[in-house]
Amino acid sequence: MDILNNTIKKISPSQKETDELNYLFREIKKYILSKYNINAELMGSVAKNTFLKNNNDLDIFIFFDKSTSLDDLEKEALQIGKDAFEHFDGSWQIDYASHPYTKGKIRNYKVEIVPCYKIKSIKEMISAVDRTPFHTKYIIKNLEPARRKDVLLLKQFLKTINCYGSDLKTKGFAGYLCELLIIKYKTFEGVLNEFSDLKRNTIISLSNSLNNTKKIIEKFDAPFIFLDPVDKNRNVAASLSIDVLLRTKYYSQQYLQNPGEIYFNPTKFEKKTASKKSLKSLLENRHFYVLCFEKPDLIEDILYPQLERFKNSLEKYVLSKEFHLNDCFFDCCPESNLCIIGFDFLTDDLSCFCHRRGPDIFAQKEKTEGFLNKHKNAYLSNGNYMCFEKRKITNACDLINSVKKKEAQKQIAIPKEIEKTLNKSFCVLDIKRIEEYVKSNKISSNVICRNIAGGKTI
Repeated sequence: MDILNNTIKKISPSQKETDELNYLFREIKKYILSKYNINAELMGSVAKNTFLKNNNDLDIFIFFDKSTSLDDLEKEALQIGKDAFEHFDGSWQIDYASHPYTKGKIRNYKVEIVPCYKIKSIKEMISAVDRTPFHTKYIIKNLEPARRKDVLLLKQFLKTINCYGSDLKTKGFAGYLCELLIIKYKTFEGVLNEFSDLKRNTIISLSNSLNNTKKIIEKFDAPFIFLDPVDKNRNVAASLSIDVLLRTKYYSQQYLQNPGEIYFNPTKFEKKTASKKSLKSLLENRHFYVLCFEKPDLIEDILYPQLERFKNSLEKYVLSKEFHLNDCFFDCCPESNLCIIGFDFLTDDLSCFCHRRGPDIFAQKEKTEGFLNKHKNAYLSNGNYMCFEKRKITNACDLINSVKKKEAQKQIAIPKEIEKTLNKSFCVLDIKRIEEYVKSNKISSNVICRNIAGGKTI
């Protein structure tokens, strides 16, 4: 218990921090009300008093009448947000959720000003963000004040093991999900006990009974389901990736077996789990290449899904050319504004010729004749017509370089924004050039080490 008590002291915001945040919110609320006659309310972890020290975003929702068109809501909300940030000498930018909103900094605090519709029940919901005020009210009503510390412990634990955040980069736990888990299992260790013994197709509900679990599993098609008490048609855990679940299960088991403060300290934890091998030793004797290109000007929640789709399509392209991969990954390098896709090939080279299987002995005459007319070097083997032909690409590096050619790009699904920067800044690095890029700080060695097999230690 000393570990948890000591951690609570370190991660709980001070009264001064809490007071300053609430004071800033009241000022912004007053300004929006006086200038636009629109009500603003505080949402998120600050409103629920479940925010971590120095992790104090102000989520401010402004409420529009249901009669307001979506176009007018977006236009007016962006103007209100822009005016508010400028009035308080803040910096801002436009971001996107269900619709555009403004976010930025005021007095070193992160602030988001998000529009939503003023509705009386979830049944009247017009956009997904309209659900948020109901989430906030539910937690304020149902989370016991004494359990707030358990929410903070759970958030910090998940943050340390890189599983906190429902953004499309992390694919982890949302703050709301953490709060619901504490309401369900009462304590931080109670939640860890559940995850340490996580079963396939787990469904969690805050109601006492679950009916038609098979239908629920089919409906949400997710490895872990937590029914939203505010909206039964929503899985609060929909953002969780299978790897995040596995990581959470593993470290829950590790913590319960041997509790330690390191599980609440991201810096120390990262050092402990970082590969002890150097980049050079990790890449030694590998057939490893990196495709890199300039990062498109997209927010992370749009960029990362696009990079994942591009990476998956590249994997299919590689396999279609009969090369095999031990691993493939994507990441971003903030130091140089580069996106990278890493390829760990099983082998560098294939033979110049490959053998193709044709029709079998019972195939229609037309198919057989078509195959024989196309392939003049046909032969018979094990009841099939066969042929051998020369491969166009026999080297792994040449294969990745071929991605810049129009012929290859017709076979690969490349998102438009990625295609623009890819064709403009396309570059393939072998091991020697990777080391050069690391020395010149264009790519961080940590980015390669944390992704490549052997560097992903647990």
